[in-house]
Amino acid sequence: MRGRDLKTFRTDDDDMSRIQSALTEAFEPLLKSPLVNAVLLGPITIGTTPTPVAHKLGRPLQSWVLAGPLADARVWEVSRNKSTLTLQASAEVTTNLLVF
Repeated sequence: MRGRDLKTFRTDDDDMSRIQSALTEAFEPLLKSPLVNAVLLGPITIGTTPTPVAHKLGRPLQSWVLAGPLADARVWEVSRNKSTLTLQASAEVTTNLLVF
């Protein structure tokens, strides 16, 4: 997935052109990170049987991270497709989920 592009404008001012180039060089790697377009879902409850979660990315999922689980449980991925991530836990757990 492509990140956001940094917008620049045309100018005859050499100083402004150099500033724009320096900013573009500094920020483009950050803007291309998959985390820029991450979505925080939750709270969701993941059960001990496969639990489907719509990831709402509008594109294929790259990865996911638990964020703030309210109980101690091991969580693993059962399957995924273009719009859904299916997770299962060793014990029922309510958590937020960062998807990207």
